Amino acid sequence: MSRLGSCKIPGCQFEIERAIKQAKALFAYSTESITNQAFWLGYAKMFADYDWFENYIATLEQTTPQQLQEIARRKLDPSRRVVGIFHPSGKGTTNDCNRANSSSSIPGPDDITRIQLGNGIVLLARENFQSPSVVINGYMGGGSMHDPDDKLGLALFTTQSLMRGTQKHSQHEIYDRLESAGASLGFGSGVHTITFGGRALVEDLPLILETLAECVRYPVFPTQQLELVRAQMLTSLAIRAQDTEQQATLAFEELLYKDHPYARPEDGYETTIASISRDDITAFHRQHYHPKGMVIAIVGAISAAQILAELQKPFDGWEGEDPLEPRFPGLHSLSRTTRKHISIADKFQTDMIVGTLGPSRASPDYLAAALGDHILGQFGMMGRIGESVRERGRSGILCRYESQCRFAGRFLGGICRGQSCQHGACRKAHSRRAGALYTRAGIVG
Repeated sequence: MSRLGSCKIPGCQFEIERAIKQAKALFAYSTESITNQAFWLGYAKMFADYDWFENYIATLEQTTPQQLQEIARRKLDPSRRVVGIFHPSGKGTTNDCNRANSSSSIPGPDDITRIQLGNGIVLLARENFQSPSVVINGYMGGGSMHDPDDKLGLALFTTQSLMRGTQKHSQHEIYDRLESAGASLGFGSGVHTITFGGRALVEDLPLILETLAECVRYPVFPTQQLELVRAQMLTSLAIRAQDTEQQATLAFEELLYKDHPYARPEDGYETTIASISRDDITAFHRQHYHPKGMVIAIVGAISAAQILAELQKPFDGWEGEDPLEPRFPGLHSLSRTTRKHISIADKFQTDMIVGTLGPSRASPDYLAAALGDHILGQFGMMGRIGESVRERGRSGILCRYESQCRFAGRFLGGICRGQSCQHGACRKAHSRRAGALYTRAGIVG
């Protein structure tokens, strides 16, 4: 606070410009939906007038270092501060359902522009001028299905290292550029694909696309940074080993998807992560990071033609071979009920998963399976399983069907938490309710 009240004007001016840019970005993100716009109008009217909402950005941009210093000297006096500490006594929930009433708010073929670049990248662009922001999401090949058995976690290791430095910018410079613009960008990894996503003010779309292109095309994988990533991954694995839900999920997938890539953990094991070298990562990147098969979806207050022009600049000249698709063995339901129990010392919580194979996302049976899932109780205690268990005083019952996989989805019934779930009411509820769903296939528990 003392620094704010006495800093030199040039330094303050830079900080103010940066803070204004970040505030503009946050304000733009918070007004993307009609619901949020209504909130801001009501909020402004409550303490001032609705024109405060309209003039907020313009007023913010007029702030000077002298004003900030004066406020700091008058208001930010350490001797007058009040500190409040909240000790929560229970758990709260937040349910944010932003639904637009207009059918035009739902993306469809009439307002989505699909363009394939010469190098194979597919652009999906949609114009939305409700907020001066832009959101980007996409995927490309290079998921964990390409991991060798002795290098499990290689795809994820590579993905988490993309923003640790490029041929043009260091890790610090990458994040400083994004944060200075109030923008964000991140990468993830799944079985089939690498995913990415980010957001920015529409004027900073070039920054997001340039950074994305840099990270996927020109990462340098600094050794020191790789060791930091390795340490983080090993820490996560140590936590996973003590997490009853994660251990139950691992065991469930190993039984259900035996001898299939879906059975392998995307984050690997401690031994496999420890064995991955920088050469492994650079080779994986060289072999699997190509423009063909890459899909980029961009929505924001910008025309599709402008989006295309901005996308072509950083990705121009990037060529590559067709992505390789490994051959997967077939998946078959188990012929009999299979069980596996894992003991973790000093744990009072129990997680139990009951399930079987279900239709893939592309199957004509998918929607029917998903609807049946709602009836059984995807939403906790509101389905049939929840109704059966509610009066017995048990908690933590869940049934859901999920299918983000190409080859097969899975029905999950009975993720139970708490020591009480070890007892008979929970098991009986699943045998009566979930059992009817799985009569035609083997069950894993």
